[in-house]
Amino acid sequence: MFSISTSNLPRIRSYAEALAQWEQITPIRGRGEDIRPLERSRNDAKRVILNADKSVALRLHRTDVVAYFPDGSVVVRSYDSRSTVLFAGRLLPSNLLAINHRGHMWVGVRRDNGAVRYYREHREPLRFVVDPEDVRYYKLADDCTPATITRRVVDKEIAKSVRARLAPFKAWAQATLALSGGHYVVQRSAFYGKTTAHNVLDEMVDKLDDPELYANLISCGRSTAYGVVDASALAKIDKWALVWGGAYKHIEVPVSELPKPDTI
Repeated sequence: MFSISTSNLPRIRSYAEALAQWEQITPIRGRGEDIRPLERSRNDAKRVILNADKSVALRLHRTDVVAYFPDGSVVVRSYDSRSTVLFAGRLLPSNLLAINHRGHMWVGVRRDNGAVRYYREHREPLRFVVDPEDVRYYKLADDCTPATITRRVVDKEIAKSVRARLAPFKAWAQATLALSGGHYVVQRSAFYGKTTAHNVLDEMVDKLDDPELYANLISCGRSTAYGVVDASALAKIDKWALVWGGAYKHIEVPVSELPKPDTI
């Protein structure tokens, strides 16, 4: 996997350090704009920029990944690339860290006790401010609404209820498949343009308690004119049923299960 080298990047932890970097770096000669590379070369892919509002932006390619402001706040863009994670990790304040989790960039806030809370930007960049209760640390700004790292799990009680309600239909469908030689076909009149078991099940939701309605929705046959749904599709109905039954829920991923900053 391609990624940049950050070994020659300076360590920047505050607005004062970011501003000092901008002041001491000589702009590249012969350019029509003020380009100050963060590394000791003419490589302008990694730059430090002084904006009109006096904020100092640390740019990778075309993205201002980290920006320090005179009021002490820090803005971070969660651009999803390994290079951006490495770049940000070198330039964030000491208690902020960047990780790559399932292809996405997340920014963590770490405290003395080792606890870390991870955030990802949601519609707007992440903004961190100095914690008034302990000025050694940054915290997420109160007006910033981030995403959180979650994973999908199954609520066992709801799943049990959904499967029980689905069981009669599955038994009927399996018997129908056996009689039709392994296929059943969606009726064009009822399901025109809907040729997957998922769509069949969507239509069946309000009819699962009345077996007499099954035959009105599905007919046996081998014609592909209507779009055949075979046994492999029926096998997926349990999973789809959990979706419409509300059995899936999202929980926050424990910090212990996230990748460590030094292993990304």
